Amino acid sequence: MNKEFEGFFEDFELGKEWASPSRTITEGDLANYISISGDYNQIYTSDEFAKGSILKDRVLPSLMVFAIATGLYGRIKGVQNHFLAMLGQRWEFPSFARVGDTLRVKVTFPTKRETLRKDRGIVTRSVKVVDQTGKIVATTEGDMMIGRRPG
Repeated sequence: MNKEFEGFFEDFELGKEWASPSRTITEGDLANYISISGDYNQIYTSDEFAKGSILKDRVLPSLMVFAIATGLYGRIKGVQNHFLAMLGQRWEFPSFARVGDTLRVKVTFPTKRETLRKDRGIVTRSVKVVDQTGKIVATTEGDMMIGRRPG
């Protein structure tokens, strides 16, 4: 691709992998998320409870990982420039993330298709959320409606 990626439907190159910047998750991040969501589950908030669980230490709420991944995706230059709507997605969380982990998203676009409306198209987005070791902590795939280049 010789030109800068502008994020129009036509610009999404099938199969190419994109990576976001990374973000290290802090105690403050967890406290803020719990405060906003009201999700005070002890596996997120109590070291003593977590030590007695099968997990042995606290983990991040899965929906917090989802929220962080959404923000990291948005930091990939151009991908949201002509985003119109998320049409659906399914999330899976094969592993846990914890405070201190450094997360990033890796994204590919496996398919895209035109619609009856010539000003937009559908792009399928496949996302992996990985930690600093490369372990996958979340995955999702879903369709996005993306604006087409005018003219």
